[in-house]
Amino acid sequence: MFDTDFARAFPVLPGEARFRVAPEDFIVTEDLGFDLLGTGQHLCLYIEKLQQNTVWVARQLASFAGIKVMEVGYCGLKDRHAITRQWFSISVGRNSNLDISGLSIEG
Repeated sequence: MFDTDFARAFPVLPGEARFRVAPEDFIVTEDLGFDLLGTGQHLCLYIEKLQQNTVWVARQLASFAGIKVMEVGYCGLKDRHAITRQWFSISVGRNSNLDISGLSIEG
């Protein structure tokens, strides 16, 4: 055993810091890097989420749209413990009249 009270060049200062204590402390905003055309077989949704992971949101979107999860697209997994703004695409080729006005997902 040895003593862990080492000599210090400066006195110990009273202080404490905490980082990323709440999800609101970290914000992720996805930038596609290109403009959407506004036409095609996919409906693109820009979603802000809190305390939800990407795959779970994709499942909720698929269920709402009545499509398979593999027909929902997204660019990478975003941090669940943050406020994240990310793009999702829903294949609407079979359902071009999809009304998302009633879409509500927790978080």
